[in-house]
Amino acid sequence: MAMHNEPLLGDPAPASVTAAAATVVQVPASVSLHADAHAHAHADAGHNPDTAKTQLERLASLGHFAGFVLQFLPTLVHSTAHYFLRGPAVSHWPLNFHVVWSVVRSLMHSANKKGDIEEAQRFTMRPGALPKTGRMRSTELPRSRAAIEFMRASMTATPFPPEAEQDGSIYAEWVWHEAVPDSGHVVYMLHGGGYSLGSAQMIRPLSYRIAKMGKAKAFAINYRLAPPNPFPCAVIDAISGYEFLLSQGIPPSKIVFDGESAGGGLILATLLALRDMGLPLPAGGVLMSPWVDLTHSFPSFLLNETTDYLPARAEHPALGDRLHFYAPNEELRNQFVSPVWAKSLAGLPPLLIQVGSAERLFDEDVHLAERITAEIEEARNKSAAAIATADTDATQPLQQRPPNSFVRLEIYTDQVHVFQMFSFLAASRAAFNRVAAFILDVTGRSEIAPLTDADGHYKSTRSVIDHKGNVVDNDDIKAKL
Repeated sequence: MAMHNEPLLGDPAPASVTAAAATVVQVPASVSLHADAHAHAHADAGHNPDTAKTQLERLASLGHFAGFVLQFLPTLVHSTAHYFLRGPAVSHWPLNFHVVWSVVRSLMHSANKKGDIEEAQRFTMRPGALPKTGRMRSTELPRSRAAIEFMRASMTATPFPPEAEQDGSIYAEWVWHEAVPDSGHVVYMLHGGGYSLGSAQMIRPLSYRIAKMGKAKAFAINYRLAPPNPFPCAVIDAISGYEFLLSQGIPPSKIVFDGESAGGGLILATLLALRDMGLPLPAGGVLMSPWVDLTHSFPSFLLNETTDYLPARAEHPALGDRLHFYAPNEELRNQFVSPVWAKSLAGLPPLLIQVGSAERLFDEDVHLAERITAEIEEARNKSAAAIATADTDATQPLQQRPPNSFVRLEIYTDQVHVFQMFSFLAASRAAFNRVAAFILDVTGRSEIAPLTDADGHYKSTRSVIDHKGNVVDNDDIKAKL
């Protein structure tokens, strides 16, 4: 597997946004790829008694599906023929994934050039289906004035946008499985969508799945979206959400962040902000294909063009000379926009980073994991003498003995951006199982002891997982540096 994780000199969109791309090019919501999550939820719920309304809805869905098939019939036929005559983009991809990948790629590239952003944003406010065992409660939380003032000071290249000054409130949702006991643990969900799409409502199926597997409640917010609300609005709102959880008396040690694509990048930006603000950090963070370099400076962004569904860059006519709606070009290397370029990545909590080797963001995510690991090791070496002479309680939890963070980098061979959304893949199921294990590990609820070195420090590991979900290589990240 080729590695290209040194920087060289389009907005990624996750599971929650492929449906929006479908809407932009007039594909009905009922047949968007997000329906895969809905199907998973309904399978858990079982069958409800038929009513006249549900029968009509089913007939309407069949009509929409027929329209979808007709609209994308050329793509379906071409991708199927290509599979049998020339093979898939990756040799072991099954027919169903190759066809789905082809349709998603077509949707994304079409929406990238002629998308109606406002229409797509309205679509991604639609709620995803919860199974019968799912529960949801909405709430509102105040926007943090401390976060606003902190982010104002972080912008030195461009003026602070007036939209970021707004106090107001933020919509949020609690999602949980009715049979999971309330242990006080929370997974703080930040959705993806290139900072322009997505919502807490749309990722309800994902929130439910993570909450169920992580034996916790999921908490998701509707952070403000670009273009009407550019950077740093999203970061301000994400900080506000975490401060709200703390204000509810939830200990940081019981909170884990989770996000995909831009949501993963927003998690990292938020953690850097919390660190610099002097706030207590959560127990850990789960980053699925995190978008951490908005400059598109790493080789895989170009080299993996033929295997990923993401377009090269946003080509919307309203952009002008800008690369993204989210932030002006002058701010793209701001650590709260592109965290991979932060001057320091030290002092962060444990992180799980999952990335596919066939996706455009592969190199930036591997580079991120290696940088954080190197800074963890540097911090440990600098403080080794102080730790050796300190009166440390041997029974104190390892996470409370500074500096003792770690990174789990998981590379899924030949997988695309946010491959976890394709739940029929063995690699997706394996990834979710490992997310659940990480959540339990960092919150002290795992029955398996974490990997530590001779000094009692957690090990940062790099695992390679094949398309069947099997670990084929597992090593200390330090050995790869």
